[in-house]
Amino acid sequence: MNDKVVEQRAGLPKRAYLLPSLLSREQAGLVRRLAESERAGARFARDPDTVDRLPTFECAVFDGGKPVATAVCRVLEPVVTERLLPYLRHRFDCATLELSQALIRRYLPTERREHPAHFDAHATATVVVSLCDPDDFVGGYYAQPTADAASARYASLDVGDAFCHGHDLRHGVRVLSGARYSLVLWFTPRNHKFRRRRTSTTPPWHREAASRGEADALYNVAARDACEAARCASSGDLDEAARLAARAAQGHERAAAAGSADAMLNVGVLRYNAGDFEGAAAFWRRAAERGKGNACRYYARCLTNGQGVKSDQNAARRWLRRGAAAGDASSAYSLYLAGVDADKHLAAAAASGHAGACVDLARTASSREALTLLRRAVHNGGAAAAYCALGRLFLGTPGLARNLTASADFFARSGTAESQACLSGLYGRVLRPLVDPTPPPSRDVKLLLW
Repeated sequence: MNDKVVEQRAGLPKRAYLLPSLLSREQAGLVRRLAESERAGARFARDPDTVDRLPTFECAVFDGGKPVATAVCRVLEPVVTERLLPYLRHRFDCATLELSQALIRRYLPTERREHPAHFDAHATATVVVSLCDPDDFVGGYYAQPTADAASARYASLDVGDAFCHGHDLRHGVRVLSGARYSLVLWFTPRNHKFRRRRTSTTPPWHREAASRGEADALYNVAARDACEAARCASSGDLDEAARLAARAAQGHERAAAAGSADAMLNVGVLRYNAGDFEGAAAFWRRAAERGKGNACRYYARCLTNGQGVKSDQNAARRWLRRGAAAGDASSAYSLYLAGVDADKHLAAAAASGHAGACVDLARTASSREALTLLRRAVHNGGAAAAYCALGRLFLGTPGLARNLTASADFFARSGTAESQACLSGLYGRVLRPLVDPTPPPSRDVKLLLW
């Protein structure tokens, strides 16, 4: 293999490059097989993701300067040390750049379907390598230079191709069908304190950009303060949490004034929580006009309820349509509930992994498809309703053998009043509710602060 990395400009207004055949097809296939093999020391974790708090389904390969999946690291070591590092050190003008973390992510039909647009604030450079044939799935990895979802551009990657970008490029993943595996590598300067994703430290590259007044950097610094405030609050350090929350609020105000639609969304949430509905509606509209899908939904709620603006149901539907067009699954689900092109919007929301949409669509799907949809709902914040539906499915459905043991197990996992009633019908009165161990849903219609 040629030691030199071949580069193609990605045609974006940020530093972004396509690196064809960074891994050979054989190397990419081997990395994926090793990641799927528990005997190789790999394991796909289900910890809450730092972006949306849903299960990560990621397999750690290299972390904190040490190999985790040793067999995978052996395959990657010559590529990283002999080809990728020399290229990145030159491209990002940093002679001490080193690999800080590497992991493999998977997107299966029964699990995560998307990773919302975000910044890799913790890394100087990010490299994403496709481990799949492009015919294996629809959708994939996209770069989004602005907050407007319409600016998103999907990267066309064959097996072993890579996409490389800096910390200032918003990006995400959306898989509409099929299964996708990718290798993600993050690089930071040697001996730098900021070597891990899950850290409270604000990286210097964002502090420097924020000092120049760059909107996205100001937003990232404020968001980091907000995350650290939440961590302090959960550990009982309420004084520090209050100090950081106040600093985060001020930072979001500055970022919004500089033009960050992400910050406008969060300032709207802060105003709403403070009872300033008019201020919240104004900020959400500004963010919605810049293409933020969830801001469209929040502003539509204001129009629906007459909070901060005059009630206007037709305008609310128009903004929900804009939100759905921007890829916001909850906007699509709201349109389904309102009976607006119901079938189309229900299918779109379920394809994006919206738990409620998956449960609703499963009611009219075939047994096989219903199982896929309900398992997807379990992993996307809708465990209680999905387990109850799975319990009913195994009571007897065309194409699926009746299994009372499995049905009772799902009802017990659900813990809802409906599932308890179903258990009572199977075994008599249930003396105490059985609590589902799955974390509570975080992807519902409530306002999320950050």
